[in-house]
Amino acid sequence: MPDIPLLAESPAALAALGRATTLYTDLDGTLLGRGGCLLVDGDGEPSTTAAEAVCAVNRAGLDVRIVSGRNRAQLTEIARICDWSGFIAELGCVVVTARGEHPVYFTGDWPDGALAEGDTPFAVIERSGALTALQDLFPGRIEPHGPYQVDRTSTHVLRGCVDLDAGRAVLAGLDPPVDLVDNGIIRPPRHTLAGCEEIHAYHLVPAGVTKQRAAAR
Repeated sequence: MPDIPLLAESPAALAALGRATTLYTDLDGTLLGRGGCLLVDGDGEPSTTAAEAVCAVNRAGLDVRIVSGRNRAQLTEIARICDWSGFIAELGCVVVTARGEHPVYFTGDWPDGALAEGDTPFAVIERSGALTALQDLFPGRIEPHGPYQVDRTSTHVLRGCVDLDAGRAVLAGLDPPVDLVDNGIIRPPRHTLAGCEEIHAYHLVPAGVTKQRAAAR
């Protein structure tokens, strides 16, 4: 990956930033410090740096959009606290253009008709048998990641230690196709997994859904 210059070292980047009207930000490891806290830094030390940055972008009049794997209810509260409006939740599946408005589901490469009126991507993925297919392929090595699995309308959150490519290959054959996204290493306080030295969080999403594609819509 090429080095990304600091803004102070790139007049062109500074000029481009000066023309920006919308800012997209993730949460964990980006806006938030250790433990998902706004008022600590990456080392867990008390810090107001992120809060001051929130005030700065608000004073500048930027339209800030949170883009996160968290669910709609969580992002609604974070957006309210920061005095921001729209956001993209559940890894790109749930798009809310303004706080308080009804969400729009982005289902990536699913064919027309895959999501019926009144249905949710979460329910469609559940009916597809995606979780069962993964548990059959990786017995004892993947399970729902409670309590983060609740209150979701699009993605399923799992934890485990699996071969990502093998899992994705199985899910691609479902109707409609589903994708498996690795969201990094986690340290759950409790689980029922077997033989996992390193546990990862995973999301089941409609095939073709990404944060980038959702933001570009």
